[in-house]
Amino acid sequence: MKKLFLLLMIVMMASCATNQTTTPKEDPYATLTLEKVSKYCQPTNLWNVGVLGNPAMIATFDNCLEVEELMVVIAPVMENNEELGITIVKVVQLSYVQYLSESNTDKTYTVEILKSMFRAHPEEEAKSHVYFYSLESTKKSN
Repeated sequence: MKKLFLLLMIVMMASCATNQTTTPKEDPYATLTLEKVSKYCQPTNLWNVGVLGNPAMIATFDNCLEVEELMVVIAPVMENNEELGITIVKVVQLSYVQYLSESNTDKTYTVEILKSMFRAHPEEEAKSHVYFYSLESTKKSN
């Protein structure tokens, strides 16, 4: 009985350990790059901003690369604190949505992250965080 139980356990462990192959999901935004955005899209808004002395940039585009309203936020990768660069991106994104909400009180704004990536700057030996968002607005109901 012990041998049967041991054999059953081995079979169960082996079945759990088998590699199930799944086809990787295709990135619907694989073509969304800074190079393509700058080549094919005209910015509707472009700002260089600072967050506690750290530089960042935000740009918006209408109907850009199959995104109705695209928002791009770029911030430097901090060499010894990567989380700070990501936080700068988030602060810029939140601040811009807040600005839009205060400027257009009849609309509600939401963002959805489409893609994030690093961009290398070899000449400066630096990298930037690049985040692509879809910006959507809906009319507030009274």
